[in-house]
Amino acid sequence: MGKAQIGLVERHKRFLRSLEDCSLATIDESGFPHCVPVGYTYYRGAIYIATYSKTKKVRNVARNPKCCVLVHIMERGRGKGLMIQGTATLLGGMLYEQLKDKIEKSAGWHLERWDIGGHKPDTFLKIIPTKIAEIGRLWL
Repeated sequence: MGKAQIGLVERHKRFLRSLEDCSLATIDESGFPHCVPVGYTYYRGAIYIATYSKTKKVRNVARNPKCCVLVHIMERGRGKGLMIQGTATLLGGMLYEQLKDKIEKSAGWHLERWDIGGHKPDTFLKIIPTKIAEIGRLWL
């Protein structure tokens, strides 16, 4: 049985809404972390990452949905941010199409302009937070 979703406090939600890029760590086929920079949006209690269905991160999540998102910034030599551990769900096909307009509007994205290794996004990773660690003081 997986961990239950946790609620984010308001300062965490404000911080997540103030940024648009993060590092996503998934677990590869050898059990090692695979960490890549990605764009994200926070929408209705989850982190959404638009991607192409043939990427390594998608293959990793299909095999093991546990992942970690690090959203952070550096100010005057000090880091602050959120480390969010959770479980990712792959939303492709009709689910992607059903969510695309809502996510684009929420994030200000224009996914038809995106290029992911010569391909257009066709999948969302939806990450439900199960554990959050605050790094530094968010001051938001």
